[in-house]
Amino acid sequence: MPGLGLIDPCPLWDDDGRAWLVFAWAKSRSGVNNRLSMVEISPDARTILGPPVTVIDGDAVPGYSILEGPKLYKRDGWYWIFAPAGGVANGWQSAFRSRSVLGPYEGRIVLAQGDTLVNGPHQGAWVTSPEGEDWFLHFQQRDPFGRVLHLQPLHWDDEGWPVIGDDGHPVLEYPAPARARHSPPFCPAQSDNFRATQPAPQWYWQANPGPDWLTLAGDGLARLRAVPNDLGNLRTIPQILGRQLHGAPSDQTTSLHLDATAPGTRAGLVVLGEDYAYIGLIRDTDGIWVESRTYTPGQGETVRFRAQLPGPATPVQLRASSTDEGLCTFRFRTTPDEKWTTALDSFQALPALWTSAELGLFAAAPPGTPGTGQAFFGAVAAP
Repeated sequence: MPGLGLIDPCPLWDDDGRAWLVFAWAKSRSGVNNRLSMVEISPDARTILGPPVTVIDGDAVPGYSILEGPKLYKRDGWYWIFAPAGGVANGWQSAFRSRSVLGPYEGRIVLAQGDTLVNGPHQGAWVTSPEGEDWFLHFQQRDPFGRVLHLQPLHWDDEGWPVIGDDGHPVLEYPAPARARHSPPFCPAQSDNFRATQPAPQWYWQANPGPDWLTLAGDGLARLRAVPNDLGNLRTIPQILGRQLHGAPSDQTTSLHLDATAPGTRAGLVVLGEDYAYIGLIRDTDGIWVESRTYTPGQGETVRFRAQLPGPATPVQLRASSTDEGLCTFRFRTTPDEKWTTALDSFQALPALWTSAELGLFAAAPPGTPGTGQAFFGAVAAP
């Protein structure tokens, strides 16, 4: 379906064999927002069968703004659209119902922050477990930690409306779904010993990776090639191997040896968001230096710490610590018995566009250099 700013589509295959798609609008591209539209599609979801129809106009609902993220369902003869409004950080979750897929719809707010610590809540979906339990899955925007998922209990009142959480407010503790009650809760791994030959599931790149960016031989080392594309802004390079910044206080430690001869080649441990800070090693004309830098959009990088290593083959241990507010401290040492030296303290991590800040490993070199340098990272550990 052609058009700018058509976002957040959700399909429904109806009982009569017809199929429908509800979607929202992004004002930055379409010029309008705060409305949900419906269009009929072919059952194979390949063809639009008619013009879209606005089924909910948020401008006509008092107090509504940025109505988006719809989910479309059918239950007991009612068509349901679950959709958030009010914005990611300070909005709420609404539910709308109609006897006809094209409306008119009546709605109400079914989940809001209230006096809880769960702001938003946003972009939720009603899900039913194999055991028949109803739940509501949504996210909360936690600034540097990104969009944190929550699972809320859901039941239906006598009038057929969904009741989510504690009478419409999020709960932080609740008995787990039946299927999960005897399983430990899953948390993405904070450590990686690099004993596998493929990156662990928590890692991802900033763009489609080159085949020679990373070598994992299963020997406890991650070898990152110093790709020659560094113009002095790590936000623009794709070869950062990152993962989501942990949402609780955390210490992340790794070792680093930089094998490079081209001046300007650097590698390190970075906390990457809208801005960034890192601690790492850089090859200069007179040897290898340990350094810490910060980056602010529009201002570029600033060197915060710099000290020369005693020899080019000296490995270092690097540590990035973060608080539950995203304040980060960067430290290093050259031997396991040495006290940690603080290179940068109280750096406030910021989110990137619609994502959390990331903890990442990188290696890069200036354009025009051979690109033969390598960074050898040891296990990333959360002590």
